[in-house]
Amino acid sequence: MSNLTQRVLTAIVAIPIIVIICMKGGIYFMGFIAVASSVALVEFYKLAEAKGAKPLVIVGVVSGFFVNLSFYHARLQISVAGLFNSFGIAIPFPTQAQLLLITLLVIVAFLSLVELFRNEGSPILNLSTTIMGILYISFFFGTFIGLRELFVPMDFPMLRYFSSESSFTNPAIIDQVYRWGGYTVISVFATIWICDTAAFHTGM
Repeated sequence: MSNLTQRVLTAIVAIPIIVIICMKGGIYFMGFIAVASSVALVEFYKLAEAKGAKPLVIVGVVSGFFVNLSFYHARLQISVAGLFNSFGIAIPFPTQAQLLLITLLVIVAFLSLVELFRNEGSPILNLSTTIMGILYISFFFGTFIGLRELFVPMDFPMLRYFSSESSFTNPAIIDQVYRWGGYTVISVFATIWICDTAAFHTGM
């Protein structure tokens, strides 16, 4: 089977599934991106190991998941607030930028502590490779989640598209606006696929 045939068959199966997941959004899209990010991060660490580095693969993948999760901010905020409110407790929740910063700081501190007692290869090389993978792979994959959840909750700049804030309580309008995030993510994927296909055939 030729490379082109494999690509076409993969596209026929994968693209409709990815489009459905993008439109579904929520935990389905979050899970899809987390899995894709983890697979890509493991591949990155394998390349680094081939060059002599000893990255913390398992810790790096778990850390990458929490970076992805930080982009799921609005849903997390709703879930956490609902959980504590059921006990009559109101807690302040960080903004998405604050949550991402806290997550990265905790990851760097934890990885540094682990590497301090690891004593395997160069600590600086291992630590920098592990962190670089998280920033290069997990962080950028996470932006897909942020893009998909861009219109949750409905707030500014959504006000310009509706006559009043009362529209935000209309389930039909909420679903419509949430689909915009799906269209946005699909347009990014489509751009990547078109460029990749064009580069492949031009290269041939």
